[in-house]
Amino acid sequence: MVRSADSIAANIAEAQGRHQPGDRRRVLLIARGSLYETEHWMLQAEARHLLPEGSSAQLNEIARTLNGLVRRPV
Repeated sequence: MVRSADSIAANIAEAQGRHQPGDRRRVLLIARGSLYETEHWMLQAEARHLLPEGSSAQLNEIARTLNGLVRRPV
């Protein structure tokens, strides 16, 4: 879970350094995949009572921001 969460931020940071719109979008889509993976692991941890129920809902704001970055023209 930690690795997939770290990957979200790392890929967003990498995307900001890309100057070609296609490259930038591709890296942001990788970040979105990591976000979905993190959500999966958080839901598993909630189901096992390792995280408080509803913890994964915090990812919604990140998802909205990330989707905005994907749609934003360069």
